[in-house]
Amino acid sequence: MATFLAQALALVETPPPVTYTSVDIGLHHTCALRADATIVCWGDNSQGKTEVPDGGFRAIAVGEAHACGLRQDGVVTCWGRNDHGQAVAPEGQFMAVSAGGSHTGGSHTCGLGTDGSIVCWGDDSSGRTAAPDGQFRAVSAGAAHTCGLRTDRSIVCWGDDSSGRTAAPDGQFRAVSAGAAHTCGLRTNRSVTCWGRNGWGQANSPVGVFEAVAAGSTHSCGLLADGTVTCWGEGFLGEADPPPGQFQSIAAGSHRSCGVTADGTVECWGNDYDGPAEAPAGQFSTVEAGLYHRCGLRLDGTVECWGEDRQGESSAPPGRFVAISVGLSHSCGVRIDGTVDCWGDSFRRPVDLPEGPFVDIASGRFYSCGIRVEGTVECWGEVPDSFRRNIRGEFTSIEADFTWMCGLRPDGSVSCQGAPADPPGGKFNSISVGADHGCGVRAQGEVACWGDNRFGQTDAPEGRFEAVAAGAQHSCGLRDDGITVCWGDDSAGQADPPDVRLKAVTASRSYSCGLDTGNSIVCWGDARTDPAPAGVTRVAGVNRPDPRKCRPWGTGYLSAGFPQASFAPPTVGRLRIAVLFADFRNASALNSAQQESLKGLSYIKRYMESASYGRLRIEFQPLYEWLRAERGYKDYEGPVATAGTTHITRGIDREAVRLADPDYDFGGVDVVMIVMPSAHFAAGNALGTVQTEEASVSTLRINTFHGASTSNWGPVAVHELAHNLGLPDLYPYIANQHFVPTIPPEGKSWRYVSLGLMGLTGVVPSDSRDSSRPIAASEMLAWTRWQLGWLGGEQVRCIAEPSATVALSPIAEPGDGVAMAAVPVSSSEVIVVESRRRIGYDKHAAVGEGRVVVYTVDARIENGDLPIKLAGDAGRGHTFVSPILDVGESVTVSGYTITVTADDGDTHTVTITKDGEG
Repeated sequence: MATFLAQALALVETPPPVTYTSVDIGLHHTCALRADATIVCWGDNSQGKTEVPDGGFRAIAVGEAHACGLRQDGVVTCWGRNDHGQAVAPEGQFMAVSAGGSHTGGSHTCGLGTDGSIVCWGDDSSGRTAAPDGQFRAVSAGAAHTCGLRTDRSIVCWGDDSSGRTAAPDGQFRAVSAGAAHTCGLRTNRSVTCWGRNGWGQANSPVGVFEAVAAGSTHSCGLLADGTVTCWGEGFLGEADPPPGQFQSIAAGSHRSCGVTADGTVECWGNDYDGPAEAPAGQFSTVEAGLYHRCGLRLDGTVECWGEDRQGESSAPPGRFVAISVGLSHSCGVRIDGTVDCWGDSFRRPVDLPEGPFVDIASGRFYSCGIRVEGTVECWGEVPDSFRRNIRGEFTSIEADFTWMCGLRPDGSVSCQGAPADPPGGKFNSISVGADHGCGVRAQGEVACWGDNRFGQTDAPEGRFEAVAAGAQHSCGLRDDGITVCWGDDSAGQADPPDVRLKAVTASRSYSCGLDTGNSIVCWGDARTDPAPAGVTRVAGVNRPDPRKCRPWGTGYLSAGFPQASFAPPTVGRLRIAVLFADFRNASALNSAQQESLKGLSYIKRYMESASYGRLRIEFQPLYEWLRAERGYKDYEGPVATAGTTHITRGIDREAVRLADPDYDFGGVDVVMIVMPSAHFAAGNALGTVQTEEASVSTLRINTFHGASTSNWGPVAVHELAHNLGLPDLYPYIANQHFVPTIPPEGKSWRYVSLGLMGLTGVVPSDSRDSSRPIAASEMLAWTRWQLGWLGGEQVRCIAEPSATVALSPIAEPGDGVAMAAVPVSSSEVIVVESRRRIGYDKHAAVGEGRVVVYTVDARIENGDLPIKLAGDAGRGHTFVSPILDVGESVTVSGYTITVTADDGDTHTVTITKDGEG
């Protein structure tokens, strides 16, 4: 029998291995040309960017959100996003094609005609499609510029010339590659020369003999003569850390690189997160969208979840349900018998689920709430105190986001807890809550929204609606004719719904989903993702998030985890900040713009360049004139959740850019900072975006709260700029969450502590003689520097062993010493130990001759909900054992005891011991 089986198996024809000849990278998708001349694409499929047309091809080119293929007959066919016409190729035959690069703004395409001329189409901003006359051998399209290799082997570039990206050097070249803001060329002697933006070292080409070069967003890669790959520039996610082995072609993108190996397979390294998986097939009655996972309730009552499943949040249990909800890393459902079941791990500690029966359910970050049969609401998990105290009365439905919730009462009124703004009055049929805003469908069918409007997410259109869904910074509504419309942030296509009729809609941070008339799930934005095909291998880079290496995964927004938030500009190299000064007819400036700048710009530059140890260079590009807004300042005010007050937030970004545009070139700018007159305003806010003629740019606003003034707004501006770089607030947004107990530990007094830039605060027990002077240490925390890439791996000791001794150098000036000791205690939680001395921005801190500080990090927690706390702080802003340690003192947290054993004046010696291992 065994012999017969072996013979039978030998007759089975084994399919040949899939091999490839080239690969190219988009912003969130990748395409490869197979040896059989077919193209396959994978990753984010919003706008159909991975839906390759049939037929044979001989070359591929991938842009930000579109792709093109050069067919065997020389005709170019494109697919994907077409908002600038980049996917509508002209008629004719071509020898080569290049598509806008894997960079934000890469929305144009160029082809090399059979007559040697270059033809470009798509976005013509900055003249990137205005190809010069002449004969060419090759063409390469970058984000906002294009380069061509002439027949005489010289290079000419056109388009956005900021950062010198179009200033091609003299000489003869074999190839050219245009990146986001830099360009690289392969000379005829096989050396590589790069030019343009070099903030991450992406233009610092190494010495060597090369066969090919690829310019990405902030890194570059080269194929050496021996077939190996070398990369340079930013490597935060491992994009500059190629695997060993021999390759035949390479491609560099935004935080990702790929190559075709010598045996024809594809290997990719760097950021391997292409978004959640494609929605499952079948018929559903409900779909719920979370941050990185989502769940659907099938018509037969079973639940299916997909997307991220690191905590089991997508592993739905068997059985039949009548309602479902999704939180950060957990999901819950109401079974047909009214009992509640939850899966995943987002409560951070064991939770006893309440007994039923329930009829509806909603989930926030670390909590869930259910409506009982009689209409009352009960919550479990880490529920904010305001919920427990104030949820009274009856409700017909409830909606929850990470930190707040709203309910619809039987009379149609809306009641919210922990909301960033009060909902409007009147009767509603349904409601939905997002990150910092909410929306509801009124009884007459109109949509009303409230809360944060920095992205236009509360500017609901007119018309009659059946349903509405509030995402993070966008909203979607289902009109009574079945047409879906969305408004607000569309950076990932989340506000660009497909042209299909839907019967339900839900929204998350960077994507939206709905149920079509056939009860199938349809998603758009950063949610439609095709898996990598056979023959493609993803290689994990050494610098990508890895909880075991003290780099826990964050939430993708403002958290204490990794990687950087997707909207963040570069944190290493040069950061270009456009500075605009705006005033109002009823709050006009009292001094010149130059004088106003003296109150903050120099402080920002000194602090940031010091905190980064010179790794970040601030370059201000101020427009020294006051831009007079068309309306009074109150017309630009909006609610700010953190303060419960109104600040200048609405429309001032667009207004200032519009007024400045005739005299200002925003090309190459990373951040736009808008300064209002300090004679009338104080404080600030960040995390907006504004569309300039050149690109979409993040914004921050300084002096936004009327009724106060400041002589020096530098510290406020540094804090707000840190938000743009991806750092969260460490103080609580919930009022009265922090409090000081009446009675301190025996023999002690309470002492206030404020550490770092982002507001790590609390009170700790201290000797009475010290308690009157707060510990205010302004140097940035070691952990936040680690997040931003300002600490090298040799400066961080990630401790996996049960006992360790570490010599800590002061965080202000660590030199080559260890600046931070860290102990991972779970997949998201880390204990951090650092040394503080009276140097740098801690020069006036009340830390004696030096102290060791211990705090804890939870990467799953976001802005304003205490992602970093002093060791021993249970979330109420105080500890009963001080985590500010002198020699001989210790503190125990999460099963580890940290003791300071010595201080030689330069370093603190610290022992870290797991309980029971000493």
